[in-house]
Amino acid sequence: FNKLITEFPDSKYYDEGKLWLEYTHLKMGLLDVVKTNISNIEYEFNSRKIKVKKETLFLLYSLKGDLFVELKDYEKAFIEFEKSLNFIKSKSKKAMMYSKLAYICQSENRFEEAIDYLKKVDIISNNQEVKLESFRNRLDIMNELEMYNEIIFEIEERINLSDFQSEKLQ
Repeated sequence: FNKLITEFPDSKYYDEGKLWLEYTHLKMGLLDVVKTNISNIEYEFNSRKIKVKKETLFLLYSLKGDLFVELKDYEKAFIEFEKSLNFIKSKSKKAMMYSKLAYICQSENRFEEAIDYLKKVDIISNNQEVKLESFRNRLDIMNELEMYNEIIFEIEERINLSDFQSEKLQ
């Protein structure tokens, strides 16, 4: 990535290269470096006359979200991840991002938020297995929280839908 950035500044991969370099720094634990460099990259993007590609903006906001997760500033992380969703067209990628957010919420005992993100996965996904897994995870969380009335409501709501007539769910 350094070679791409220094030797090929006119490359169509230049912006992505800068962001992927910061992902490597993030994985190396260089949080202060990443924070400074992301700020500089974002300033550079905002000061350009030409438009930055949507895929690049998705990568930027995802990177910022991951940085804030590492810094344990979850409110800012969720804001950045939500921004990244504005630059995704693919339903499967959106479902993956919502799943990631649900996982983060669960790991931080933010169960109500995890349930909300899992509902979004269920709504947006076209994949039957993903829908079933999201539904099952939601029921598991609700069970932990002793939300028995909500569990009954969810099951009654789904029981007659053709999407949920699988042996696995039954």
